[in-house]
Amino acid sequence: MRSWIMVKICIFLSMGCGGTPGSDAVDSGSGGAYPSDADICECLFEDPLSRGHIQRTHFTEGPMSLRYGGQARYCWDIETLVGGSCEEERFDFHVRIIHAGVHVNPRALYQGWGCGWRDLLADEKQITITNRTICLNPRDLEQEKLSNPECDCPPVHPLVERIVRIERSATLKSNQYGQASARCQEDSVLINGGCSLTGPYILGWQEKTLSRSGFSPGTANSWQCAWNNPNEYRQAMLATAICLEPPDYGPDLARGRIVRASRQQVLSSGEATTFTASCEPGDLLIGGSCMIDSNDPLSHQITMFYYGVDSFEDGNHDRTTSNTWRCAWHNPSTSNPMATATAICVTPLQ
Repeated sequence: MRSWIMVKICIFLSMGCGGTPGSDAVDSGSGGAYPSDADICECLFEDPLSRGHIQRTHFTEGPMSLRYGGQARYCWDIETLVGGSCEEERFDFHVRIIHAGVHVNPRALYQGWGCGWRDLLADEKQITITNRTICLNPRDLEQEKLSNPECDCPPVHPLVERIVRIERSATLKSNQYGQASARCQEDSVLINGGCSLTGPYILGWQEKTLSRSGFSPGTANSWQCAWNNPNEYRQAMLATAICLEPPDYGPDLARGRIVRASRQQVLSSGEATTFTASCEPGDLLIGGSCMIDSNDPLSHQITMFYYGVDSFEDGNHDRTTSNTWRCAWHNPSTSNPMATATAICVTPLQ
């Protein structure tokens, strides 16, 4: 089912909106006039953020033994990447997420989502992993004019042209904890982000572990990434902010509809902790954030093993339509930091 928005535009067909003799314009008492209903055009626009335009595709591997490896799943060439997730089916804290972020095919330049994995017990068991890509498909975007066929409805700035990626790189130094962040422009809205390790993939890259990827607790409109590097080899890290820019023209059918639903929980010392945040009924999940809210050096040891779409709580195991985002960490340290899981949601058109 399509969603539509009605925009009423004041168009007086003969001489503008000021009223003319013989019209039904009503004096407002302040020198202006309003046209009658017959002189108002109703323009109907399709919702560019409806469920039919947000596409989730996935690639699942397993059960298998996996010491380390990676996956990438791409949007179609006409689509724009909105986000993605990295899901491990058994919630096994011996699994480590190496990276979870934007991946661009160097040949075709397709936009995609990449996941990197490492299993500490690969010789003893098998795991099943899923890489899920969330894309915006512009198909069937159109506008229709109602009422008088002479109405001049404004064009809409396509949403796929307003979504941009801001990337910032940094170096993850030897035997250290490192962070990278990317920030949207002030007039843009941060709608999602990702954290990637980038080439060249030299020795020891598979031992790096992602500990946080999400909305920065200290900087507005910023996406923060953090890794732990337990070896002597440096690695390039990339933080990506996915931003919604204001339209250059026409009505804005998206701004103000992207909201966050968050839930906090303590990451208890010596334990694996998994918890979720969910969109409100009727909203649409387009991504999520998993953020540790502390910079205590002890918390730098914490590793992430699930970052993504989830539906295990409602029992149907259908992550194609799930509105729940799950985060999972293992905390081997003696600290007990607070963490925040955030579901990024789109509200219906009003």
